[in-house]
Amino acid sequence: MFAGCPFSIADGEGAPTGRMRSLSSDSRDGKPFQFRLHCMKTLPLTFVRAKSMRHQPTEAERKLWGGLRNRRLADFKFVRQQPVGPYIVDFVCRKEKLIIEVDGATHGNDVDVEYDNRRTCFLERQGYRVHCVDNHVVFTDIGSVLDGIYTVLMRR
Repeated sequence: MFAGCPFSIADGEGAPTGRMRSLSSDSRDGKPFQFRLHCMKTLPLTFVRAKSMRHQPTEAERKLWGGLRNRRLADFKFVRQQPVGPYIVDFVCRKEKLIIEVDGATHGNDVDVEYDNRRTCFLERQGYRVHCVDNHVVFTDIGSVLDGIYTVLMRR
């Protein structure tokens, strides 16, 4: 599936997101024991962290969420602070596979830029489009931010 990833997605029922492997030696009744192997799976701690982040949004995220929530933007459904693989994205429209990232001053140094590039590369390999918005623009011109997101959504 991914370069350097030893696992692939299996065909067939019961394994839509990972490969099923039989381990007959672990079975008590002689039937194969099934478990899933996932490349870049979302860890349980990531879900806990995402939930915590939903309860403590930044001011820019709160303002943008006001324009995206409850299908306010052309009836597109967005959710916020959602895990996608090992990453937590700010906003995602799953149907259109569009991720909105609100970037502030903390995304200005080389380490953060490198992290953002790796994250964007991973998300694009998953089939998502990533649209980044600057905090300052969210505060000064939320209308143009929402227009820009709408334009990206229409480009499918």
